[in-house]
Amino acid sequence: MAPLRFRVVHGYRRAYRMAGSGPAILLIHGISDNSATWAPILPALSSRYTVIAPDLLGHGASDKPRADYAAAAYACGMRDLLTVLDVERVTVVGHSLGAGVAMQFAYQFPERCERLVLVGSGGVGRGVHPLLRAAAAPGSEFVLPMVTSLPVRGLVRAFLPLAQRVFDVGPDVDYVWDRYGTWHCGTAAPEPRSCAPCGRSSTPADRS
Repeated sequence: MAPLRFRVVHGYRRAYRMAGSGPAILLIHGISDNSATWAPILPALSSRYTVIAPDLLGHGASDKPRADYAAAAYACGMRDLLTVLDVERVTVVGHSLGAGVAMQFAYQFPERCERLVLVGSGGVGRGVHPLLRAAAAPGSEFVLPMVTSLPVRGLVRAFLPLAQRVFDVGPDVDYVWDRYGTWHCGTAAPEPRSCAPCGRSSTPADRS
């Protein structure tokens, strides 16, 4: 599998794998995952294409700042990473949450998207857990910081096995809830600068 590489974009280190040559393919993983999820298909794809598989912010070896983790922000991050890698257009492949990011990327930056491939799309159809749907409801920005605070997380963690049976809470929901609490309880880095306007690139800086 291609080794991890690193670039600093807008002050945060982003990990990614890059291999092959030819037309570019951007592989965007799902929640609680990382670029290694694409390991089984990387060798075959890289024989014909330039394959770029990043670790999204908050995942894998990328930085985990207190940040905006909405699909639009992730799409901006993908645009910025491609810019510093000097890649103009890509076929975007997204899995789960990554599929939502891929759709947002295609919507925001159509001039940079050759094709769009969705695998188990997060947010499409009825397969999304009601708790995840509630996170996008009006007013959730005020409720979520309270329900994901350290005291509440500690209490619920003790009853998590029961909650998983009663409410069908899977590991994906548990991960989102735990990550959100970490980002909002002051244990992570400060808020990042806002996404660079379209067309502006960040200064690339390699870091080992």
